[in-house]
Amino acid sequence: MSVTAQADISELLKTNYRPVFVDTIYQDTMLFDLLKKYSGDVRGSSVNHAVELTRSHGGGGRGAGAFLPVDYPESFRQSSVTLNRWYWTISVDGFAVEMFKKGDGSFADYLDLRMKNAVRDATNQLNRISHGDGSGVLAKINVSGKVDAGSAVTISHVNGYSFGACQFLEEGDSIAILDSTGTTVKATTRISKASGGAIDWDAQQIYLAVSVAGLAVGDLIVLGDAFGNSYNAEANGLRGIIKNTGTVQGISCDDYNRWKSIIVDKTAAPVPYDWTHVTRLVSGSMYKGSSSPANLVLLLHPAMLEEHQRLVDPDLRYQPTDFQLNKGLEVPVFSVLGKQIPVRDSVHMGYQEIVCLNTDELERFELAPMDWDDSDGAIVKNLQGKDAVYAFLKYYWAIAAKSLNHFARMDGIQVDTDYVSVIHKTM
Repeated sequence: MSVTAQADISELLKTNYRPVFVDTIYQDTMLFDLLKKYSGDVRGSSVNHAVELTRSHGGGGRGAGAFLPVDYPESFRQSSVTLNRWYWTISVDGFAVEMFKKGDGSFADYLDLRMKNAVRDATNQLNRISHGDGSGVLAKINVSGKVDAGSAVTISHVNGYSFGACQFLEEGDSIAILDSTGTTVKATTRISKASGGAIDWDAQQIYLAVSVAGLAVGDLIVLGDAFGNSYNAEANGLRGIIKNTGTVQGISCDDYNRWKSIIVDKTAAPVPYDWTHVTRLVSGSMYKGSSSPANLVLLLHPAMLEEHQRLVDPDLRYQPTDFQLNKGLEVPVFSVLGKQIPVRDSVHMGYQEIVCLNTDELERFELAPMDWDDSDGAIVKNLQGKDAVYAFLKYYWAIAAKSLNHFARMDGIQVDTDYVSVIHKTM
């Protein structure tokens, strides 16, 4: 394989496909669209991020001749945010490279298709990560024993929902199955079936390409292969940030009331999507956190958006918003407590949850902009032991919260699961 051919393909990826690939991912990843990029200098593998945990106290009434109130400054602590590594690899076999060398137009068509699909899939993955908890767990095994290749495996939802176990899985995914503690890899395989249809949404089952023995209820499914996996290697997202227990960014929610999100759990007895619950969620985020209404956004699963539209019609109106959205993007806006709140939908939201987010209280950190690796002077590299070349995109990043009490989530909203199923089956 000629060096010239590799150099030419490298230049093609850099000049023609970098804007298509990288810029589109930045634009279409929803939370990238909403979150401000940290303007300071990011160095090292982690970032110390100052957060305010108590407010200042230096005021009060006094009688004549009394001393002025004592100033008790607000309490700050350094939260710790770890930068995570994210990669996307694209390989091209030697036959296709030969077509390129000969000026075969089919190579351009081939590369265009590869890049188009890669943009779609990479954006989908980063959107999922942005909504997750950093664990990388996509689903859990819900059977015990051995499962033969080509046989169905029943799974359960990672967030404990009674339906939608396949929400974060795609046919063809390369996965690793780990024990419930994440310490032992039981198998690496792909979600595939000879006749197709490797994911059964209604039955909440997937089909594996190889036989796997020793499965147990609660085993974890993550992206992975024989060389590694994504367990606890993804950036922390909304599910890991909007919390009222445990530890977030190295600070315990139990130690500070301001380091707790508003979480209302109705999963034991799901409730309808109505004005009472929406108003309470928005008002809680608005007033408990002293949020500016201009910076609030309501996040919903598309199936929940249908419930939302049914609620607010015929008053739903569409208008451009002026907070951190893509230029020219128009989103639904509705009125709560006299405030106009934009609404965004995402298939990576829990289908039974709604989230009210203050975009001013989240930041995106990155060590460097997302880009093709050229650390050895070339974007396209030989794939060792293979008649192929490859290139990979790299991104070192994290999402960090300035406070938690500006965020609110309600779980256990009634929704039409048939519609949920239709949405994901047709993606």
